[in-house]
Amino acid sequence: MKKNLIFSLLLSCGFVLFQSCNDDGNNPADAPDGNNAGGNISLSYTGEVSNVSIACPSSWHAETDDKWLQLSLMGGKGNEMVEVIAAYNTSGESRCGEIRIYPNNAADAEGLTTYSSKNSPVQVITVVQDGNTETVKPPCFTEFYFENGSVYYNLYGGSKGGTISDDSNNDIKFYPKATPGLSVPLVDIKSNKYMNNEAYVYFSNKEELRGFFNIGRERTANTLVLRQGNSFRVHDNLNNEGSASVHFVYEGKLYYGGGIASKPVLGGSVKYAYDLNCLDLKSGTETKLASITNNGTGFGWNGSLFFINSASLYVYGNDAWNYIGMTANNVIGAQVNGNVVYLVTREGVKKYNIAREDGSIKFVFVSENLLADNISSNTNYTHDENGNLYVYDRDTQTIFWIENDALRSIALSGTFDNSSYMCGVDNGYAYITNGKTIYRAGKSGNAEMLRMVISDFEGEYENIDGTIYCFGGITSIAYSNVRNSRFNSFTPSEYVPVSLAIVPAE
Repeated sequence: MKKNLIFSLLLSCGFVLFQSCNDDGNNPADAPDGNNAGGNISLSYTGEVSNVSIACPSSWHAETDDKWLQLSLMGGKGNEMVEVIAAYNTSGESRCGEIRIYPNNAADAEGLTTYSSKNSPVQVITVVQDGNTETVKPPCFTEFYFENGSVYYNLYGGSKGGTISDDSNNDIKFYPKATPGLSVPLVDIKSNKYMNNEAYVYFSNKEELRGFFNIGRERTANTLVLRQGNSFRVHDNLNNEGSASVHFVYEGKLYYGGGIASKPVLGGSVKYAYDLNCLDLKSGTETKLASITNNGTGFGWNGSLFFINSASLYVYGNDAWNYIGMTANNVIGAQVNGNVVYLVTREGVKKYNIAREDGSIKFVFVSENLLADNISSNTNYTHDENGNLYVYDRDTQTIFWIENDALRSIALSGTFDNSSYMCGVDNGYAYITNGKTIYRAGKSGNAEMLRMVISDFEGEYENIDGTIYCFGGITSIAYSNVRNSRFNSFTPSEYVPVSLAIVPAE
């Protein structure tokens, strides 16, 4: 049910209640006008939805301190019509909340679009929700919110309570993915009690992910809804036999292979992989090339594929890797600029000229630039959309790249440790993940957390046409670490802040 309010109706909620909505000094009456853009909205206790227009003509984001209150979009490009959504109110008291609309600040961190509240709000949407008059109340969600890369809910057990269970069609679940060989424990919630917990999101390529729970034989009176556009996507699994420590992009195709196939947690022998695969993203075709060593690096040039391992350079031809000659040792990654090949090692960068003469490949050393301190052995590397190489020292949280035949670097600021990954570079910005969510950093090293939810995004990374693909890596199963075959992607240009809402059950 929708209601159009006038200011006198707000006063009927009581002066004390109205005052509590404005403790921060923002008066909703002073907010910009436009389809009641100031946001004086009244909703019923059942968790009603109402439309409101965003009075910001440019890129914006929304913030609220009230975990029961959300917009259907928590960010946009300007002048959108969105829905104001309130959760079920289990209290007999009416309540008041507000949502603040901020223009995105494009001046911070070398032009990064920032989502922190450094600007004044251009719009304040004030919502008053009725108190609950029911004697017998159903189980329901009372809060749904984002915090440090995860989403959380508050669950009310209703007047009866009972055992919590998932619906099989849920995208948002009560239980995490089951561990092989272990049964899921039964969890009860008592009548008229609340439970705060992390929601487990199971991604599919839907615009909207949903979930509700059953309490005993009664389902929740509302549903959790998560929206974040198409920036994060899941794809069909790959055929990699190992953790894909070898990876590069050439002519729009992804090459990956090698690495660890399995590694026992408590001692035992490690099994390595020696495959090299090629994925054509346009056709979806995946082909297997001749075997390689379990580690090394590769690159493409002038229609040919090259592989480097143990200071040896090979070229691919006649379904085999053919030895060319010696080159740098302990190569982390390669970058090709025309007829110049840069090889980055722990000690620095080496420059080579490459040419084809009389049917033979000439690979000639030109120069080197060494670092004062070596890059640690705990690294990961990737290439941006233009094929430029970036190396991330996970121990020091430092990013290295090639500039004027030498390595340049920045140390990241933020709460990163040696378990973080550089999960891609796009349009001049580096993306870092701690496994929970993604951070974005400019060349000052300042990193800002994106408001998004991800899953299975630790491994190896490459950028193809502005989309960062994640593949390979290691997954822990029981008492062994085994290669991961999942294939997920993140497209920075399509990023929008995650929107969370609790909508009435259909």
